[in-house]
Amino acid sequence: MEEIRVKFIEINYMLKPVVSEKTYGLIENSNCYLFQGDLSYTKDKVKAEVEEMFKVKVVSVKSLVRKGEVRINRRVRKFAKTPNKKMFYVYLKDGDNIKDFKVS
Repeated sequence: MEEIRVKFIEINYMLKPVVSEKTYGLIENSNCYLFQGDLSYTKDKVKAEVEEMFKVKVVSVKSLVRKGEVRINRRVRKFAKTPNKKMFYVYLKDGDNIKDFKVS
């Protein structure tokens, strides 16, 4: 019997865009986009990645770490912690925009 091997292409996305009503308000008012990334990423890495991926000029990047929550399963009395998340506020030059985040 022949063995079938499947090759998986590993795609490593550095940043994940956060899409919500609040982020659309940030885009309209201050030309700011919100991304979620790994805890090890720095502002310089994020700036370079956004400029390369979307061909825009980044003015500044602000970052924050959201602490994970502790959740309790009361039936079995177990505690579970959600992972920490690092969020990046990316401010673009006036006139630049990211087409994937179209505001209608």
